[in-house]
Amino acid sequence: MTRSPGPVALRRAGASDRVLLERLVQLEQHDLSDITGELPDDEGLFPVRGVDRFLDEPGGAAYVVDVGGAPAGFALVRPVDATAFLHSFFVVRSLRRRGVGAEAAALLLATADGPWTIAVVERYAAAVAFWRSVVAASGRSSTDDLRDHGGETFVWMVLDSLG
Repeated sequence: MTRSPGPVALRRAGASDRVLLERLVQLEQHDLSDITGELPDDEGLFPVRGVDRFLDEPGGAAYVVDVGGAPAGFALVRPVDATAFLHSFFVVRSLRRRGVGAEAAALLLATADGPWTIAVVERYAAAVAFWRSVVAASGRSSTDDLRDHGGETFVWMVLDSLG
């Protein structure tokens, strides 16, 4: 594994990060279009639900991944079934397979002692392998099963609370 190009940090996003997050979500959706088949609209944007619910709704949280002081990704979390549910996690392509994602994911899991749920589209094999590795490295006990949702099969990983 190649070393990260700078220190990896995870910071809680605020209202001033809204535009940054919306732009990073567009990059994520572009990457996912290989799997989803989605195309951008007439303005060149992918149709996505806004980041407002993660910034404004109770229990929601948005995080920015910074590497060497530059934005490099994000995580969107919301409460589901009494767990912190990871809705989205993204790291820009130029920093993948360099330890940035694993370090950012570990920092994210450290933000909450309670249980976590991570759901990954089963046919996105690289993401499934990545998250299984992160879960194993977390030291938390977990369950891993398949669930169907919206016509798609997800690998559903639930991590127990710390302690």
